[in-house]
Amino acid sequence: MFRKRTICAATIILMLICIRVAVGTPKPNGATIQTRVFNDCPLSTVTVNNNYPASIQITDVMSSLCVGFANLHDWSFSEDNGATAAVFNNNSNFHVATDFKLDGPGQGVGGLRISPWFSQLVDGRCEVNATTGEIACFGGTLPFYSFTANHGIFYTRGTTIHLEATYRAHELVSTAPASIRYRVVYNGNAYDSPELSFDKGNGFEADPHGLWGLLNDGRVGGYFQPQANTGAALTASWSNITYMNCSVAMNFTFAPQVVSQKSQSKWVTVYLEPPAAYSPRDIDTGSITLNGSARIAADAPITIGDFDRNGRPDLAVKFDSNAIAASLTPGNSALVTVSGLIGNDCFSVTNVIRINSK
Repeated sequence: MFRKRTICAATIILMLICIRVAVGTPKPNGATIQTRVFNDCPLSTVTVNNNYPASIQITDVMSSLCVGFANLHDWSFSEDNGATAAVFNNNSNFHVATDFKLDGPGQGVGGLRISPWFSQLVDGRCEVNATTGEIACFGGTLPFYSFTANHGIFYTRGTTIHLEATYRAHELVSTAPASIRYRVVYNGNAYDSPELSFDKGNGFEADPHGLWGLLNDGRVGGYFQPQANTGAALTASWSNITYMNCSVAMNFTFAPQVVSQKSQSKWVTVYLEPPAAYSPRDIDTGSITLNGSARIAADAPITIGDFDRNGRPDLAVKFDSNAIAASLTPGNSALVTVSGLIGNDCFSVTNVIRINSK
């Protein structure tokens, strides 16, 4: 993904450490971890401490000849040559998260990146800016979202921020494009984007790669680009790094399955029955969305029971029935998708409902 970048780089320093992913670390098992530094300012001093997956830390100290230069530092789950690369294609649902912190004077940008093979222009990254304080997710055709603009939150350098991104492939067509959802946890509060759809996207790749999704031959990792004055030191730290496939098969019942636009009922109920390895208590209720944006009703009870009486417990959550009915066309059947996090994994399940105008 950095080949275009390396052509123009004054110096490329391939830094340090290759570690085989062991059992119990983020999937995919067997991927190679390699920290790389692409340095446009060769006289700066860069140090890397790699204790993946617990933490990765990169420090850049600018020399007297490096005022304003932008150095690009990266780590990822894969080597760039593809020999042992872990590839995350358009149809690979996944969730990635980390705690992130920027320390030091001067300017600096950095973040959690979900990146494709091609150049930096189409890299997607969730980013915090140490100068302006903006927290945003963007890059190429990755759907843009600013937590600063939408939620009024600003990053303070030296504090820790938790960043998450959940990618869902769906069908990779115009009617069901891949989507991504971002979450920020900062100063004890959680902020979420809607589930944002990809556009037709990456013109470098032939159909279907890059169309309605971005991650063909993708890599997952961290991104750091300091911009500092002479002698300034800026450190980026990633900790609690997690990567997971969205692989949990969840039984899902929508009740009622016919939703009336004139119903007096306040709520519709979704019953989520996890597989035997999980309990309903393992489901993160704050992460649950319907069709990527609708949240469970804040004033509705959340209960555990056995709706289908099969001896396995399920979680019952409620959504506003009027909001759901208003968003769908009467007389038509519609697919509804419920997504969320469970334990150290994630789920996305789909069912069919019908909208009645009466």
